[in-house]
Amino acid sequence: MPRAPAQAGRLDLAAVLRMLAGRGITRLMVEGGPTVAAAFVAADLVDAAALLRSPKTIGPDGVDALEGMPIEAMTARLTTLGREPVGEDSVEFFERA
Repeated sequence: MPRAPAQAGRLDLAAVLRMLAGRGITRLMVEGGPTVAAAFVAADLVDAAALLRSPKTIGPDGVDALEGMPIEAMTARLTTLGREPVGEDSVEFFERA
């Protein structure tokens, strides 16, 4: 089985996605935490996103969603599709234009 190449000590995400596409996998849900999310955003490999928002602040010890990147690094590249309430929270949907 072929392995994905590394780039600067990390997987080349574009190469990983090409390998998956070659196997017929054309949609992938990425839920790996802030490091993985930031890597996909930085590589401009996000086609759609669901962003959950809360009126409550986690506090200074909270985890950044994109490993120190502002959330706009992702949302500025995508078109807003809408927002739905989820209790006191909301979920926003985004998609590449």
